[in-house]
Amino acid sequence: MIRAVSNSKGLAEDSADSLYWALIEKHYGENDRAGAKSIADRLLAILAAEPGFRFSIRGEEIRSIAAELHGNLTEAIEARQAEIRKILELHALSVHTKSWPYVEKQYDFGDVGDRLDLLALLYDDQGSTQRAIDTLLESKEYCQARDIPFDGQDILDELTASVPPSAESAFEKRDPTRIDAAIRKAYRRLKIPADRLLVDRRCGFQLLVLVKEQLKQDIGLSFTCVMERLLALRKRGSKPNGLPKLNKK
Repeated sequence: MIRAVSNSKGLAEDSADSLYWALIEKHYGENDRAGAKSIADRLLAILAAEPGFRFSIRGEEIRSIAAELHGNLTEAIEARQAEIRKILELHALSVHTKSWPYVEKQYDFGDVGDRLDLLALLYDDQGSTQRAIDTLLESKEYCQARDIPFDGQDILDELTASVPPSAESAFEKRDPTRIDAAIRKAYRRLKIPADRLLVDRRCGFQLLVLVKEQLKQDIGLSFTCVMERLLALRKRGSKPNGLPKLNKK
């Protein structure tokens, strides 16, 4: 289910809210691309007039859908990636706080899984089938970690069946040195000990968010891959190629 934060701050935002839901219905409910594109263009005009709205979570989603409808898959992917990052960052800041019940009503864990599945479909439309599979596997891991349903299994099975068994995975093609550097930077920023990150999946996913932020284009990097690299770095200790020491403050 696609959801977003509702607004009630004025006519312009109420109008944008109504248009947003009309866009969702046209695009996902009725599969009416022409009707959805018309609504998306009206919403883009509102986004252009309100920069704060444009770069909100909902704004990123609207930009992704609009770009997809106009055939610009690269922009659609980038905006969807930004939307996912912002939801995960919002979760990292609010979970276990008094604001979490409100945040959860707007964007819950299931919404992250939904957006990852939609991102995977964009990758597949772009011709990056392996990356689509990696993203669906990430969605599955995320959902399993939070004990929520994973809705993309049928798509994952279909895409996996379409890839030759000998195809090299996207992770195997990546440079582990680059991933390790991103993990070190994220580790310094998060300031949570490696032992806890390895056993507490919620903390581990916070690290994953920051690592992806460092790598930017590698939104499909899986939780398992990051944990494997983190474990390898921890075994090296605080040597130059290991994990940096955290301040005890």
